[in-house]
Amino acid sequence: MVERIFERLGRRPRIVPVPLGMLTVGLKVLNRFEATPYSPELFRRMNQDLAFDADAARAALGYDPRPFRP
Repeated sequence: MVERIFERLGRRPRIVPVPLGMLTVGLKVLNRFEATPYSPELFRRMNQDLAFDADAARAALGYDPRPFRP
């Protein structure tokens, strides 16, 4: 998703993987000096597979969602 956003903006994506533990420590240190809207939980959720089967919602709500195309 991040790569697609950068591509649409006409910019080259630069993704640097950071271990969650290091990120958590960094955010705690940063929050001591300046409050940020970010928490380690935000980044934990970003690493979860949140895809689900939409068949039940399709049947219950009568809608047809667009397919996801990575």
